[in-house]
Amino acid sequence: MTSLVAWVAGHTKGQASLNIATDNRISWSGTSNGRLAALDTWDQGRKVFASRRYPIIAGYCGDVLFPIISIPALIDRIDAGGPTEDYVSPRAISQIVGNFIGRLKAGWEAYPKKAPLTIYLGYREDRSIPTTGVKEDPAFYLLRLSTSESRGWDWNITAIPLPLTSHLVASDGSGGTAIRNHVDAWNATASGHTSRAIYSAFVDAVVSGVDPLSGGAPQLASIYRKGPGKLLGIVHRNAAYYAGLPVNAKDNLTSVEFRNANFERVDVRGSLLKGAQRQDRPDHIPPA
Repeated sequence: MTSLVAWVAGHTKGQASLNIATDNRISWSGTSNGRLAALDTWDQGRKVFASRRYPIIAGYCGDVLFPIISIPALIDRIDAGGPTEDYVSPRAISQIVGNFIGRLKAGWEAYPKKAPLTIYLGYREDRSIPTTGVKEDPAFYLLRLSTSESRGWDWNITAIPLPLTSHLVASDGSGGTAIRNHVDAWNATASGHTSRAIYSAFVDAVVSGVDPLSGGAPQLASIYRKGPGKLLGIVHRNAAYYAGLPVNAKDNLTSVEFRNANFERVDVRGSLLKGAQRQDRPDHIPPA
């Protein structure tokens, strides 16, 4: 299955970013001694995606084959239209998201091996209008698209309310309960109710091993107040990862933003960037 978390990061001006993180384990599950177990696993599966042209990100949990093929194909179609858009009107982004969902549904209708699936689709509306000088805070949105046999494989689409402050807005997949438990533990500390606390709690939940169907390195996609979606690199247990895969010395990722388990801004080697703020873990919460 998957561990998936989504959260809003807030600052003094309101919402600063919308983020979706997952693990990278693909598992073939079964039962062992009467209990759910991961019989085979592969810790290189991609589960989060970001448009390079528009402020759109996506992640999934549940069935793997359909989303891992369909989501990147649909995002490639979005990105094929031209260069990055500095300003995207609410009407334009609404049409793009609507087309994405329409094509997703059409592909699902023809898909022969249906299985329960949930997709999270995040996007941003730009409210400021550069040509007129009108300035207004952008608005972030997160949609939950789910389907199951009990619903006749129809899609249920829910808009998740997003607060203005840093807050967990979704924890899903087989590791969802473990994520919520670790977020609660972090929220009981002085570092709680922050963006970094949510991400660090998510990492703690994945590495805890409580959910055998989740594991490997985290993946992270974000939308900021300006610019398109971003796929971030991750430094996890002294190794770097990008798009679910290990980074090697031949990869040219100088333009990629990396984060570690403390949500600190680091380089591909895990060293804190110049000017980046160090984020200490609470004393009673062990390192991930």
